[in-house]
Amino acid sequence: ERRGHAVVAPMGMFTRVETKTLLVKVRLPEAQEGKLAVADVRLGYRDRVADADVEAAALLVASASADRARWSELDPVVGARLERAQTTAALWEANRLYQAGAGKQARAAVATRREALEARKGALVQGAAPAKRAAIEADLDRQMAVLGGATSGFDDPAPAKAKAKGAPGPTPPSRPGRVQIRQNAYDAFDLAY
Repeated sequence: ERRGHAVVAPMGMFTRVETKTLLVKVRLPEAQEGKLAVADVRLGYRDRVADADVEAAALLVASASADRARWSELDPVVGARLERAQTTAALWEANRLYQAGAGKQARAAVATRREALEARKGALVQGAAPAKRAAIEADLDRQMAVLGGATSGFDDPAPAKAKAKGAPGPTPPSRPGRVQIRQNAYDAFDLAY
């Protein structure tokens, strides 16, 4: 939720074994060298064990340079999270296309996303710190598995069976198609955090 210059993102409840992330796209001024303040991050939560409100704050800073040799690679943990955001977007787009009667394009969108993820996977896993490699690989494998099944219910029903002759709009999804749409929505929500 946007409140002026602030973004408030309720994360809901979670346990100590869960990890949730928040991905925010920001725009920084161009042509500035040196340290740039990216965000003033504040976290507040209720510690149910201690029965106390807890707050933490930090300033996120980036070093800007026009010299490409000084640029750092994207952190593999952040890269994997960005991949999840793109996988989620692809699932929503596939659902939208299928519901609009464009099953072939829906399947192509998922296939394109799967190929892009496969192309990035090796570099993200190899670039990660040894302690984080297994988690990053598991995250990317989970995305690949979701994409692998994301169109299995997207059939191309015969228009004569699916809607009345002369009815406006796209052919309604078949039962397997509706199930697939729900599964994709569930997976997209699950991958979002």
